[in-house]
Amino acid sequence: MAGTVAGQLPHYTEGLTGHRQEPVSLVFVGTRAQLEQAFQAAGWTEAKPYGVGILAGGIAASLTHQPDPAGPVTPSFLAEQPNALAFSLPVGATFATRHHIRCWSTHVQTRGGQPLWLATASFDRGFELAPTTFLPTHQIAPDIDTERAYIVTSLQSAGLVANAVTLQLVPRESGHNFDGDPFFTDGKAVILWLR
Repeated sequence: MAGTVAGQLPHYTEGLTGHRQEPVSLVFVGTRAQLEQAFQAAGWTEAKPYGVGILAGGIAASLTHQPDPAGPVTPSFLAEQPNALAFSLPVGATFATRHHIRCWSTHVQTRGGQPLWLATASFDRGFELAPTTFLPTHQIAPDIDTERAYIVTSLQSAGLVANAVTLQLVPRESGHNFDGDPFFTDGKAVILWLR
């Protein structure tokens, strides 16, 4: 499995302009239904698909300091494909701080026919004005490895992870997302087999 992930699948996400961003930090083995069930059992909410109306609702929630558990997650890309799913877990009573993850489906399956999903995760620690659109957007905490560990623990605590293996996917590195927020990582990815 580790060889398949390292050798056959993309390792880095891209922003709206094609700028290289965070590397993949999580790999899920399971169906879409299993993935949705695991996050729901852990208390996460699936984010609404990104769109103008949804974006307006997110901006309104941020300006009025209201919660929006299913609020939008800015799309990110992997091999030029937008994320298929995103999940959020608010921290506190506003839309400003939250755990969140983006997931991409792949064409790769295990020998048993289980699909692989690739994901990146980061913690939104507040708001900023995006330098490209000048719209309010979340600012991520730079330590994306802490968020990876939080998600692994969150899903394992829900009892829907059958096995977990860590692999060195890319070198240790630092960089920036498309909004210019810095990040750093040890370059590892955790493969989670879902029940």
